[in-house]
Formats: sequence, structure tokens, C-alpha cells
Amino acid sequence: MVIRRVVCAVSGGVDSALSAFLLKRRGFDVVGVHMTNWDPQDESGDSSSCPQTEDLADSEKLCDYLGIKLHVVNFVKQYWNEVFVAFENFGADALATGHFAKTSQGDFLENNLPIGQKDALKDQTYFLSSLSHCQLDRVMFPSTGICFIGRKRKFGEFLCKYIDSDSGPLIDIDTGMTISGIRHKGIHNFTIGKRLRMENCIGCLEKLSPHGDALYVAGIDQSSRSVYLCAGNIHPKLFSKRVLVSSPVWISGEPPKELHGQNRLQCLFQRTILPIPCALYSHQKDDRFFELEFGFARAVLRIACNDSFPGHIRNAASVSLKNFVRTNWSGDGDAPLAEDEREQIRSALLETMFQLPSYVRPQMIEIVCQISKVDFPDRWPQLIQLLSQHLQAATAFDQLSVSLGTLEQLISR
Repeated sequence: MVIRRVVCAVSGGVDSALSAFLLKRRGFDVVGVHMTNWDPQDESGDSSSCPQTEDLADSEKLCDYLGIKLHVVNFVKQYWNEVFVAFENFGADALATGHFAKTSQGDFLENNLPIGQKDALKDQTYFLSSLSHCQLDRVMFPSTGICFIGRKRKFGEFLCKYIDSDSGPLIDIDTGMTISGIRHKGIHNFTIGKRLRMENCIGCLEKLSPHGDALYVAGIDQSSRSVYLCAGNIHPKLFSKRVLVSSPVWISGEPPKELHGQNRLQCLFQRTILPIPCALYSHQKDDRFFELEFGFARAVLRIACNDSFPGHIRNAASVSLKNFVRTNWSGDGDAPLAEDEREQIRSALLETMFQLPSYVRPQMIEIVCQISKVDFPDRWPQLIQLLSQHLQAATAFDQLSVSLGTLEQLISR
């Protein structure tokens, strides 16, 4: 199919403006569409909290400047799903938006799959993951926002207008005991893994945390409206090796059979967090479900080596990896590692340990030594050679220290 006419979503912002400009410059017949996706008066009685009037005015100025016709459509009730039906009325071949995303489409939209952008912090592919192959076949992202909630309002405050804020108990997940003298203001205010904030609770802070420890949400029971808490952000209850997922959206229409049980997938839980390696399995008892088993060792190694995480988190990750390797690398533990995962960890360790800060480095040296006890020389014959190469190429004392320290420990064992 040759694309000639394109409907471009115009929000009034920079991203959609750039998209419309690029499409126009490439010679497409561009039609601008400005979508109203939420009624600002439904939130606060006026339109001040979501400046849709200004957005529309900016959209009109842009389309007038580019010489394209602007249509305003109202999706307050239908919101997103109707977009793909509505643009048929314009006789368009494709729909373009200002999302910072990328697909594998060719010149005629063939073989179209979403691909993450190089800039992970800006990449918006995550938000498009529920689109089907048929929808992606007619979508374009020429720039390498939809405001349905007022920009000045918090999401929790917005939900409170539409969800009953039934209070419930706070429970210590370690003891199972209900914390007396304090209740929460509704489970919709909480997210697992997030720190507890007292504005979402009713009661006395001292009764909740007598020692001043930061408390985190470790679980939510919707039926009893209970919120489970744990102390500290590295509590074991905040982590999981496996997750059960239902109703997945397969872009191709069905799950890829060749990936089952293979460590070739990556899982993204939040847009700003790096992907976590995982393996996919069909659920043994129910074919509607799938299990994702995370590559725990690779995940914590990635955290330990990522300088965007706080120092105490990186140190905790390195200690967790050391303990995991000590228990499971020999194959006797309850978390066996596939050979491809082992190879990736070995390679990553020697690539990163020379650039790590001093508080993480001793743990990494110990991890290398633990792995070498099992893998050297049969599975890791190049270990000594690689350390020697790093020693010869060292230009700083820290690099010399790592190479010599690791070699010393290997020889002494």
C-alpha cells in the first residue's frame, strides 16, 4: 500500500508539531486532528487545571503555519479505541502521532513491529505495547501527549473523585499482625514497591514506625482492602523471581512458540527502568496464563553496575549477586542458571568491574573468584589472559588494584 494521505495527531506540543512538519516536508498530504480526551470541567468545574483551550489555539496556529487543515474531534467518551475508527472518515492511509517511538515498518508499512529508541529515558514504546499488529500497520511516528488528567493534579487525587476511598488495615508482612491505631485512606493510593506516605493514612505515625524506619508497600489485598508493609527498600518481600501474567497482547496475534523457555526476552515494568532479562513459559495448569521467570543474576548485576542507582542500592545488589552465585553457580541451588546466562554474566563482570566504585568492587572481585572455582579453566579458560590484558592496559591505580587483587585471590585459592 502506497501512503499518500496521513492524519497527524496535533496536541499543540512540540512533538506533534515536529511530526506534522516532517510529514509535510516528505511530501505527504497531511490532515491535522486535535483530540479532546477529557472534560476539564468534570474535574474542577472550570478549565484552568487542563489548558485545553491553549492547546487548541497552539494547534490552530501550527496547522495554519504549515498550511494543513485541522479537525477537532471529541473523545471524552470513546477516548483512544475510537481513534483508529475515526480516522477512516478522513480517507487516510496512516495515522501519525508525536510519540517518541520507532517501528520496523518498511516504505509500505510491511513487517511492522515496535522497536525501542536508543534514548531509553525518552523512549515511549512502552506505552504502545498493547497495540495489535493491525493497529501498528497503519501508525507512523515521524518524530524520532495526551492530557486526559489535569496537569496540576496528582493521579491519586484524580482517582478519589471516581473511586470509593474505603479505608482498610495496614499489616506487617513479616508478622501478619495488623498495625493498631492507624488505617489507610484507600488501596488506590498505594503501589507495591513504593514508600508509604502518611498523607494516605489516618492515625499516629509513631504507632506505625516507632523506630523511624522507612516503610514500603509489599502487597495489596483488594478483597480485604489490606495494605501489607515492610521495613526498608531492600526487603525480600519487595522482590520476585517469577510473575504470572494473563491476557497478553501478542502483536502477531499469537505467542511465538520458539521463545518458550528460552532466555531471549526482556521485561519492562516502567519506562525509565532498564529492561530485565527473562524467560517465557506456558502455565502448566491454565493455557490462558504465562509465566515470566527473570534472570535474577543478570538483573542485580545490571543494578550494581548502573551509576543512576543510589550507592546503597548498588551495594545491596552486589551483595545479593555474591550470595546468589555462592549458592547457585555450582548447580546445587534451587535457581539453576542456563549456560547463555552464565556466559553473559562472566563477560559483563570483566567488562564492568574495572569501572565500578570502590564500595562495589570488593564484592565483584569475590564474585569472579567464586565463579572461577567452578568454571576455571574448563568453562572460563580465558580468565587469566583477560585479567593480564587489563593489567597491561591499566592507566589508573584503581585498575591496577582490581587486576592484581583478583589475580592474587585466584592464585591463593
